[in-house]
Amino acid sequence: MYTETVTKSLTAKPYLLTTKAESAAAENLTATCGFEVISDLIAPSVTLQSSTADQFKYFSIPVIVKITDNSGISKVTINSGNYSWQMTKGNGDQWIGSIPAEYNTSSSLSYYVEAIDLSGNKTVSDTVTNNTKDIPAP
Repeated sequence: MYTETVTKSLTAKPYLLTTKAESAAAENLTATCGFEVISDLIAPSVTLQSSTADQFKYFSIPVIVKITDNSGISKVTINSGNYSWQMTKGNGDQWIGSIPAEYNTSSSLSYYVEAIDLSGNKTVSDTVTNNTKDIPAP
């Protein structure tokens, strides 16, 4: 494998990258790959979808967000205290995740969602605090 870093300022437009290699047996190999440089300064839009269900201690807390962006999303995380959990792309603009039950042990739990787009632009949602109830006795 050969790796080379080329530092050059590119304007926003489509490009073709062509590489050529010659083997010891004088075989010429060529590969072409298309890519597009996108000038993106727009951060993602993050909308938390509120849960109407009661939240109980010692149960996972589902988190659903709607995220839109002009260039695509590379990473979405739920963050609470010193912990973070990766979210998964759902249908359309929806992202789904949860805070694991072992982190839901107090009477309230605060979290926020962070989204990073393909260009590295980042948005952090407002912080949400869920009041959690004790599990009712049978």
